[in-house]
Amino acid sequence: MSVNEKLQPHVGEILARILEPMGLDHWRITIKVGPCRDEENNERCRGSTHADPEYSQATINMDVEELETGEDVEEYVIHEATHIPTWWLHQAAEDLANAWADSAPKPLMHAIRKYAQEQVRRAAEKSVTDLGHSFLRLFRRLWAAEAEIKQLKGDLKIARKQAVPPEK
Repeated sequence: MSVNEKLQPHVGEILARILEPMGLDHWRITIKVGPCRDEENNERCRGSTHADPEYSQATINMDVEELETGEDVEEYVIHEATHIPTWWLHQAAEDLANAWADSAPKPLMHAIRKYAQEQVRRAAEKSVTDLGHSFLRLFRRLWAAEAEIKQLKGDLKIARKQAVPPEK
């Protein structure tokens, strides 16, 4: 069994835990765990996301075999999921980059399009990475608080069982 096959349920569990707090619980998100290719250059990649905000649908592709540790899985699921609510912004920037290139003189069109699209890609990745790290820190604090509350509830249950009822 490959690493991707072993970790697919874990990836799905992480996604299920983050959907509601990220405001994505109304989206239909398909997650594919296995080798993936970058749409731009067809090179193998760690992850990619494609969203269709009009229909609240998205596909996340992840190759967990490309990741280094178990913690990276959480980081990359959150990173890829963060592309979804920012998709409109990325798409608008891409449209502007293409409009700019289309308005350039013919000999410069290709170079301007390539430059503008790379700047949009870099800005989108940097923004999503920064937001994803913020989400990751917040989720880890939330998950730690949930674990602490669960432990406290268990301790309280034990304490109630062990308590001596007051005399009447």
